[in-house]
Amino acid sequence: EGLSIFIISTLLIFVMLFMTELMSNVALVNIFVPVVAGIAIGLQVPVLQIVIPVTLAASCAFMLPMATPPNAIVFASGYVKVKQMVRAGFILNIIALIKGKDQLRARRDELKDLILFGIIGVSAVTSFYFFALKYLYVSVALIIEFTASIWIVLYLRFVKKKQISPLMWWGILCAFSGLTLLSQIWTGTSLHPLGVAVAFADAFALAIYFLFADRLSQTRSSLSLMSWGIGVAAIFWALVLP
Repeated sequence: EGLSIFIISTLLIFVMLFMTELMSNVALVNIFVPVVAGIAIGLQVPVLQIVIPVTLAASCAFMLPMATPPNAIVFASGYVKVKQMVRAGFILNIIALIKGKDQLRARRDELKDLILFGIIGVSAVTSFYFFALKYLYVSVALIIEFTASIWIVLYLRFVKKKQISPLMWWGILCAFSGLTLLSQIWTGTSLHPLGVAVAFADAFALAIYFLFADRLSQTRSSLSLMSWGIGVAAIFWALVLP
């Protein structure tokens, strides 16, 4: 039974790796994840055991221009041909298929942190930021978002009881002074209360993102961590906004 589950999940990952070259990652996850979940239920295995690897495979779009915006940008430069992208991308897809399972495997004790990292650190940060932009100028939203560094330092100082170097406070002050000068928020920019509240929620989510990333990166690669974050975020939005 364990061998059959391994074979099925490997085949599903293989299909996902090559389907993601032809369509949007999020669209593919929205279409394919319910099917995979049904397969897992039919096999009477934990749904996440198959859904998570398949969802993460959707992020491995290496071959064609339509697979992901960075590929399209590279292709638009005119220096890289489609056959070159396909040749290199095919090799990368095979590497992702062979090595990906080991890198993406998660221990039971870190599964909760990885899910929270995906929901709060990836989903919430991007969602709160773009929602805040409905009510605030980009410069104002960014200044509030980047207060995350302040909340991290305060957390380390008063919760973790760590000593904070005065240079860190001076660095934060200089950074925010530069952002304020660039944004010129004194030129009559209005501050919508809802926009400000959501922007601060974004800042707190970004602080959680950095704290979780620092802890989780001690035991896994950055590529694996971001794959989990993006994968969990995709599943989260597929369930919340089907």
